[in-house]
Amino acid sequence: MTRIDRILFPTDFSNGSDMAADHAASIAARFESAVDVIHVWSPPLELDSIIATVAAKETEHMREKLMAEFMKTRGGPKLVATIAQVEAHDVEPVRGRIEAGLPSRVILDLTASGDYDLIVMASHGRSGLADVLIGSCTERVVRRSTVPVLVVPIPHEERRPLLWSGEDNFESGWVTTTQAQA
Repeated sequence: MTRIDRILFPTDFSNGSDMAADHAASIAARFESAVDVIHVWSPPLELDSIIATVAAKETEHMREKLMAEFMKTRGGPKLVATIAQVEAHDVEPVRGRIEAGLPSRVILDLTASGDYDLIVMASHGRSGLADVLIGSCTERVVRRSTVPVLVVPIPHEERRPLLWSGEDNFESGWVTTTQAQA
């Protein structure tokens, strides 16, 4: 049997991703695997066109500022909750990270590093109409991944819009619940 040392768990913080988190945690607990939780945040398209017109140095500063704001108000608290959900299955180490970019590209770039033995992700996230028009992130990852991908099917009734809550302070990079509580 193939050894599974590290699992990549991409999440969009939807209800479907919460269901997939339990599958990733169960596999990690069984194989004593580490889990990395990744959320890829795509800035609104209008923002990208505005940023593209600004000088390179200002662009990087604006991206960092936007990312810090997203982490503090929306992504950070949800990331910590997802890490805690996986850790509740007696899984360790678990760490999390939020990146800006195209989700499928960031996920595939991470797996290309060779650090992951398995990707676990939900069959449907929260993007709805965009999936119909341009294809889903999950589909792109399955087609292009160099490592096995476990796709957790999400029942139609569980595909609901994402609701944000909470507020915390986080810096960019991998986060653990211990770091978040400090």
